[in-house]
Amino acid sequence: MDLTVIYSGLGDLVAVGATAIAAIAARESSRSSGKANQAAAALASIEQDRRRSELTPRFRVRVEPWTAGNDQTLRLRVMLSGPAGLDRIDGLTVKVRDDHFRRGEGTLTAGGPTREEIKAQVWGPYRFGPGTGPGDSLADADGRVTAYEAELPIGEELPYFLERTRPPTWAKSMTQEQWNEQRGPVIRIALEAWHADHGRWTLPCEIDLSADHDSRYAGWLVDVPQA
Repeated sequence: MDLTVIYSGLGDLVAVGATAIAAIAARESSRSSGKANQAAAALASIEQDRRRSELTPRFRVRVEPWTAGNDQTLRLRVMLSGPAGLDRIDGLTVKVRDDHFRRGEGTLTAGGPTREEIKAQVWGPYRFGPGTGPGDSLADADGRVTAYEAELPIGEELPYFLERTRPPTWAKSMTQEQWNEQRGPVIRIALEAWHADHGRWTLPCEIDLSADHDSRYAGWLVDVPQA
């Protein structure tokens, strides 16, 4: 056999082998690079979550009679009190929570209220006065939600107007006094804050109006997050 042909064939085999080895190496390098990128992304996400947790807003919530001796209307004040690393939030939505989060999801009674009517009713002692709120941020028609869509610097507060809820329209025989007694003394709200760089937080808050309040202050004070 011609040695030239043999050497030519061996050269072709070496070239093919080198190409295959190069392809395998490139594939492994790509896999390693992909794994490294995934690991870096996971670490970045963990760090972002840690930082977001550190910057969870702190609020000081005050409730006081709108006028002395009158429990029909109250003033709610929500102040951003911290933490030190958070100089502001970029928006705050305050919601009145029902006495149970699944109100309106149970079995309906024939001839009774619709699911929508049950959910529209505020099942608590107080609601926002519809159309009231801080500045142009006004409560909805049900008195459940007030969305403030502007910056709130640390140390500043927003005022809200609360009024007694009324018995549902379908409870025609129930008096206001009976309704007040059923609803109890605890105002349940949720504070939904957001920051352009750090995301969103939702913090529950409960103010028990039957609890003794600070004798130096004509109202009730709660720090959020609550212990």
